[in-house]
Amino acid sequence: MMDKTFSPYKGIYESPEETWFHNIDQWMYSIGVTTLSALRICPTESMSIIMATVDQYVTDDGWWFLSCICHEQVVPDSPAYYCERCNKHVLMITPRFRITFHVTDNTGSATFLMHDSVAAEFFGIPCSKMLEFGENVGMSSYVPDELLNMVGKCYLFKVFSKVGAGCDGEKCYPISKINDDEELLGRFKRHNSVVIKLDTPSVSKYMSILEKLH
Repeated sequence: MMDKTFSPYKGIYESPEETWFHNIDQWMYSIGVTTLSALRICPTESMSIIMATVDQYVTDDGWWFLSCICHEQVVPDSPAYYCERCNKHVLMITPRFRITFHVTDNTGSATFLMHDSVAAEFFGIPCSKMLEFGENVGMSSYVPDELLNMVGKCYLFKVFSKVGAGCDGEKCYPISKINDDEELLGRFKRHNSVVIKLDTPSVSKYMSILEKLH
């Protein structure tokens, strides 16, 4: 009898083969594919798939923060912490991921922001557990190997064209999903070779044509 696994994609039990095909569908056919240059001049808010390489991890704001139960960042205010959103001092706090990194493709570069739920799903552990693995638990200078090992590698990203905050004034795009499956990356490259090979002038010309059509 074939093993079945629960898939939130359809809300039913599926075979591993069915789950794999759904994974292919959501990364290759359900959402439009674009490039970093096209993303930066996108005139509307939308979600796209982009294949890019992590160029470097941005260390300015660290990779995690302490949050209230409302998910807002708290600030130390002895003997507790203060939450501006709740407008009160709180004792129950939780460390959460907030990872910023630069990515590149052959058309340009951009800054992506990976929030807590996305990072926890990708790494397979919550932020609190990753902090426990460090020799200097709670020290902002500690960066886990899981994060450092992302540099130089190619990934598929589901990216919002809407610019997010928290990147020191630079445009920062939040991602809702990240995938490093090698077979999927290979399929994606073959299927979207025309889009991936676009250079910056070609992207600009392509986007200007789209704007005239709207």
